[in-house]
Amino acid sequence: MTKPIAVSGNVIATPGTTPFSPADSGAWVAQPVQEIPYPKLKIGGKNALQKVICVFQFAGVQSASGAPVSGVETVILEPQKTAVKHSGQTMLLDGDKKDGQYGNKLQAIAFGKMKTS
Repeated sequence: MTKPIAVSGNVIATPGTTPFSPADSGAWVAQPVQEIPYPKLKIGGKNALQKVICVFQFAGVQSASGAPVSGVETVILEPQKTAVKHSGQTMLLDGDKKDGQYGNKLQAIAFGKMKTS
C-alpha cells in the first residue's frame, strides 16, 4: 500500500473535548502548528516533514467552586515505525496521527505525488 509523504501544511490540529482537571467544562484551543521540515526533500516545492509539534491551551471552570482552570498540553507527531527514510531521516506519511491525553490530535493528511512503495 502506498502513502503520500506529508509536506508543509499537511498536518491538521484538532482540539480535544476532555476538560483539563479539575475543570468540568471549558474548551481547548490549538496554537499554530510548529513544523520540523526536512529541507533535503521537497515535493511540489514544499519541504517534507520530519516532526510536528502543537501546543493546545485550555480555559475552563470547575463548577463546584466556580474557580477558573487553565492548562496546556503539547502533542508531538513523529513518524510511525513504518516511516519512509531519506538519507537516514524518517518522514511523516498520510494517516500518521497522535492523540494527546485530553483528545487533542495531530494528523497528517497528505495527497502529494511522491509516495512510499
